[in-house]
Amino acid sequence: MRCILLKENDPAIREKIREAGIKVCLCAEFEDSCWLDYHPGITDSVHGVGYPFEFEDSQDDALKRFLAENIDRYVCKDVDEFIAKIKESGK
Repeated sequence: MRCILLKENDPAIREKIREAGIKVCLCAEFEDSCWLDYHPGITDSVHGVGYPFEFEDSQDDALKRFLAENIDRYVCKDVDEFIAKIKESGK
């Protein structure tokens, strides 16, 4: 399944997603989490992207790894499209 990606993340966006009835993982609130993603059929909630793992030195490294691992992705232009795509995917 295609990854649904929003290259934004802030408290207002997360609240709008929750108000739409979609779960948001705690990792979306991590300090370095600057994007949001959803993997239809794999996860049941929106996750944060950009926080480095132990083997990464920076947020930039984390974002590069994410993009390399998720070649099949749909990048949404705004939170409304992100919500619509999640719901369209069967959530």
